[in-house]
Amino acid sequence: MGRFQLLDRVGQGSFRARLASTGHGSRPDRCLKIRMPNYQIARNLRERFRREAQMVAQLRHPGIVPVHEVLEVDGRPILVSDFIDGVPIEGLLNSQR
Repeated sequence: MGRFQLLDRVGQGSFRARLASTGHGSRPDRCLKIRMPNYQIARNLRERFRREAQMVAQLRHPGIVPVHEVLEVDGRPILVSDFIDGVPIEGLLNSQR
């Protein structure tokens, strides 16, 4: 998908990915998360998603996963962030109930 190589699906609309090797000093070993919202939601709320994602990309805090890019591929908004390996948030929330 563009300059990203999708490695596996990690959730609904989320994929673990890495930068495809370009031979120009890129870091293909870097593990990223690609988030693609549901197509119907993306189509209806594309501009809102883009604005909110760009705001999140400006945040810097140890408790917030860094967002690297907000882009569009084939008309779908895409959010690119660091991939955090571990227990999904849903699992943590369910275990605390």
